[in-house]
Amino acid sequence: MDSNNRPSKDNLGLSVPEETIDSSNRPSKDNLGLSEPEETTDSNNRPSKDNLGLSEPEETTDSNNRPSKDNLGLSEPEETIDSNNRPSKDNLGLSEPEETTDSSNRPSKDNLGLSEPEETIDSSNRPSKDNLGLSEPEETIDSSNRPSKDNLGLSEPEERQTKAEQPRPLRNHRRSLKGVCVYKPRV
Repeated sequence: MDSNNRPSKDNLGLSVPEETIDSSNRPSKDNLGLSEPEETTDSNNRPSKDNLGLSEPEETTDSNNRPSKDNLGLSEPEETIDSNNRPSKDNLGLSEPEETTDSSNRPSKDNLGLSEPEETIDSSNRPSKDNLGLSEPEETIDSSNRPSKDNLGLSEPEERQTKAEQPRPLRNHRRSLKGVCVYKPRV
């Protein structure tokens, strides 16, 4: 009997390799008599050796609790958060343009990193710039409650009604109904 209370010889009379227990409570020899690599754990309680006996890169976490190494052992760019709570690096490791908002609470940069023209509101509560950055003609209302400029920016002639076109008010409505007999059938 050895120290582990097992017989030191097998049923063929050959000596069995002594099986000892390492610090991880696993046998230090496999069934072929070869010593297994000692399996230790790193700071994240993961084994520091893979199943081929090669040491894995130590996996640490950054400030956002994400691993700082990918599965190839390369370090990922540290992902930081900008003022708009969006990551300041894209998935290629390139820094995104900082997205700021203008007075209309719209981003001042488009998706290509170019600044959009600042959109202001004129007196008619319409934006004073179109989507090409050109200023629209200011649209005013004339006395007929119609816009004084068309969509080409040309002024429309003011539309007036002549006296012949104006409807006449009905005067003496009762006189116009004199002599008209209204037939009411009996029920």
